[in-house]
Amino acid sequence: MFTYLGAIYPLQEGLIEELTDLAGYMELRPKKLLLKPGDVCKNLYFIHQGLLRCFYVRNNRNKTRKDQEVCTQFMRENDTCVSVRSFYTQTPGKEFIQALEPCKLSYITYDNLEKVYRKYMDFNFNGRVLTAKYLLEWADQLENIRMLKGSERFAELLKRDPELLQRVPQKYLASYLGVRPDSLSRMLRLERKKK
Repeated sequence: MFTYLGAIYPLQEGLIEELTDLAGYMELRPKKLLLKPGDVCKNLYFIHQGLLRCFYVRNNRNKTRKDQEVCTQFMRENDTCVSVRSFYTQTPGKEFIQALEPCKLSYITYDNLEKVYRKYMDFNFNGRVLTAKYLLEWADQLENIRMLKGSERFAELLKRDPELLQRVPQKYLASYLGVRPDSLSRMLRLERKKK
């Protein structure tokens, strides 16, 4: 974690020791929830190992069909993991965060992170770079959903992040891409035929 953060901008003297003292550690089994709607996200997590997904449940108002899970993000090794609105406003969130694989996570509370930012002003640069990274990823995802057809979104995922195809169950990938599971199966079959 410190190597990753230090590669963004050198960590000030004393910062590593302070973060080590303030950080917690936890492990999650697959399918275990890290966060559910109504919870306040009190921690910012750093993923050492494993894969998590963030999703909402879209309620079916007329109840003719089941409620639908909508995957919005996958987070893995060297990513940070947080319910953005809940963490930064310290209010109840609306999303689930769930482990898809065994996970090893370090975390820091919102209050402790704010103390570190005030004490080590240079560390704010690291935070800004990470925030910009995730903002750009979300902007790309929104643009893809609004501008591209399902097959084009799939092609973009293959180009940008093919590892997800090996690690994420197909139904979650279909939800993330905004396509039906049978459409994703067809796209995967066509892709396999190309090889």
